[in-house]
Amino acid sequence: MTINNPETIESVKTFASTTAPKYDATYTASGNEFTSFNQVNSIAIQGGSTSTESVLGLTMLATSLQEAASTASSTSGAPLVLLSRYADATYDGSKSNQIVVTGSTNLIDANYIATTSPYAWTASHSFSASTTLSGATTTIGYLSITNDDILANGLSLRLPSQITASSTSLMADANGKLIFDTPQTPELLTTTTATGSVTTIGASGLANRSHYTIILSTRGKTTSNAMELRFNGDQGNNYNYRNYEDYKLTGNSRNAGQISPENVGTTTPQFFKMEITNVSSLGKQIYWNGNASTTILTGAGEWTNSTNALSAIQFHGGGGSFLINSKLWIYASRD
Repeated sequence: MTINNPETIESVKTFASTTAPKYDATYTASGNEFTSFNQVNSIAIQGGSTSTESVLGLTMLATSLQEAASTASSTSGAPLVLLSRYADATYDGSKSNQIVVTGSTNLIDANYIATTSPYAWTASHSFSASTTLSGATTTIGYLSITNDDILANGLSLRLPSQITASSTSLMADANGKLIFDTPQTPELLTTTTATGSVTTIGASGLANRSHYTIILSTRGKTTSNAMELRFNGDQGNNYNYRNYEDYKLTGNSRNAGQISPENVGTTTPQFFKMEITNVSSLGKQIYWNGNASTTILTGAGEWTNSTNALSAIQFHGGGGSFLINSKLWIYASRD
């Protein structure tokens, strides 16, 4: 075969891989000419369609920066696809722009979630395991707790499902736990102070409670008449009482028109503390102790009304007046 002469080759000619036939310059073949690899590759790409969700075609591989920026396509318009080398189920702090995937547990690595970033929780969240909030200040606008026991700084705080009493307070129980309960101390219902000399000192419209405690402190009276105690304005013969001075019986009366805490009156300042039961279907029992200077005044009595609850308490001067700044306190049990 002569290289420089035109010839027709009808047998197989084998070229060594190191001396493959090629054009001596960039050439675009036509007709039935041999084409170069570059020409074939260019024709294959130019002829391919751009891929879509429904069409098989050309794509380009996205860089990690393009992936992080959600870049949709290359400058040539080819769609960008993600590479598996940018995906990892295990967090690696040395890498950036990683694609987060679930591992064999079908959960993402918890280290992918930043714990130092602030979050605004706007939906309902349920925490079923022990949860520790260790920030310097944690502000909770609304917290719903289904368990009745909260541990705060090592102290148990027990919350009832509902608080029914209007005067419930937070207090420690016998086991040292904080609970909302009704205090055992009486509630102050009202006070009355004489702004001048008054013939009567008292209060009405009292809340219906099972027990009352009354404190009366007089600055003296204008006369030495014995004071009188009545309930609900009742002036009928519906009272029984006994009174004592220095523990000696000085007065004993049944079906009287009042209760007399003292048998003989005085103009000396006096102090009394009285305990009264209040059950509407029973007579109202009363017990008192007090003093006028060094004289000890004690006694017991009953308002025999077994129909009405006690709603008003009046102390009368017995013909005289209580002096200015005499004062009455009325306390009640927290039913």
